[in-house]
Amino acid sequence: MSREREWVGPSLGDDEPESPGPGWTRVREIHVGTMGVVEPEIWHCTGEEQQ
Repeated sequence: MSREREWVGPSLGDDEPESPGPGWTRVREIHVGTMGVVEPEIWHCTGEEQQ
């Protein structure tokens, strides 16, 4: 599974943050690092028109 584009936005704690554009879907990825557990909002381009 290849990722051609991805957009990482600020975690504002909103249920529906503003999408970077149509055809993007939000995926929450959990990363455990030296700063603790981080859950960035990841937007993946699905190639579909979404709002």
